[in-house]
Amino acid sequence: MYGRRVGTRDKTQQELDSLAAALSEPRSPAARKALLAALKRRSNLLVQAAAQAIARHELDGFETALTRAFTRALTRPTKSDPGCRAKLAIVRALDHLDARELDVLLAGAQHVQREPVWGGTVDTAAELRGASAMALVNARYVDVLDALGILLADPERAARLAAIEALAATGDARAGVPLLLLLLTRGDDSPEVLQACCDALLELAPERTFAVVHGQLLHEDVARAESAALALGERRPPGSLEALREFADRRPRSRGVATLAIAMLRTDEAWSFLIEQFEDGDAAEARCAIEALAIYKEQPGLRARVEAACEGLPARQRLLATAFADA
Repeated sequence: MYGRRVGTRDKTQQELDSLAAALSEPRSPAARKALLAALKRRSNLLVQAAAQAIARHELDGFETALTRAFTRALTRPTKSDPGCRAKLAIVRALDHLDARELDVLLAGAQHVQREPVWGGTVDTAAELRGASAMALVNARYVDVLDALGILLADPERAARLAAIEALAATGDARAGVPLLLLLLTRGDDSPEVLQACCDALLELAPERTFAVVHGQLLHEDVARAESAALALGERRPPGSLEALREFADRRPRSRGVATLAIAMLRTDEAWSFLIEQFEDGDAAEARCAIEALAIYKEQPGLRARVEAACEGLPARQRLLATAFADA
């Protein structure tokens, strides 16, 4: 049994090497023949490699073969395509080629694949669902919001994050904002999801949703408040600096996140505030300020401004030297 498995791996590697050799001229008849043959193979690694090559070289005319390979990978999927490697590569290839294979994309957006792991099972299809959702957006699928609404409640964090990204990519504030508000109001156990939700709200309708995100800074859940702060720093809507300054004052334990978000605003006013905090604040405020500023230490003139602010202050100068030291 063991020897047979080794032989199978060796054969797969040989086929991968042959495919790579044929792709030295990716648009040649030999390459096309090799890709079509690879897409028919049982090995999901070979199908994955073929789909990735089709996308990388932007090769047209493989839509039917990719679709058939995807369908085969849905048959006993934990055996035919463990990890969803082939299916994910196929969806990404179709998306990259702007192929409107909606049946494939809808199946991918709904596919759940639980595979055994030590102590239970794990769903390996979350990334596939997310990639399929984004592909549906790019394909301008008329009912894409139905698929995205379902994924916003997906048990897997990766799928929820992908759904939020795809929802923002639709540019449809009228439909997207209510869905995101529902998610934000309901809450999520992942701060990353909450930040992405706030970020998407500010991307879709900054003036309309600023007050909502600002209000999250007051939430009793520290992770939720910090997620909103980082979203304000990322999106930089008007009023962010004042909101983040108030957040830093109100929640000293979140000062590090607040100063990071302020630095992310990347405005002269924001940096001036942090330099002032570094110069005149207490030890904790100074440390948070200089660590946030250090992210942009390559910014022309920033170091000189900070050095001038701490002239004659040995303790601050030591903090500056440590934070701005070359890695």
